[in-house]
Amino acid sequence: MAPSALRPPVIAVFGSSTVTEHEPAWRAAHTLGAELAQRGYVTMTGGYDGAMAATSRGAREAGGHVIGVTVELFERRGPVNPWVSERVHTPDLFERLRRGEGGGAGEGSEMGDLAPASNHELCEILQTPLLPWQEFVL
Repeated sequence: MAPSALRPPVIAVFGSSTVTEHEPAWRAAHTLGAELAQRGYVTMTGGYDGAMAATSRGAREAGGHVIGVTVELFERRGPVNPWVSERVHTPDLFERLRRGEGGGAGEGSEMGDLAPASNHELCEILQTPLLPWQEFVL
């Protein structure tokens, strides 16, 4: 799906890559993905395993579109999950926050990883109005 002014709203769901199908969190993420798709939202995930795969799978099985925002740092962990419809690959975590993750919402652990390295730059990312109609949520 090409980006356009007509694209439905995008909801970003990021979570642990270690959650397995046998855990309640995996089932909850799968259900969330399906619910978002059924309501017409595009689902954005980190694109890898665990909760991100569960959400992606739920959305795709319900007929939805899934954007996977991946990062070079995590490529060694394995391939993008097969339920991603559209991949946005970023070279580093700062760019991942800028380009994906719900317009700056970011995964808490990644923001924690970034903060000590360059707190000033992280604050600039979070204050950038990428999508002015969205709130910053942590």
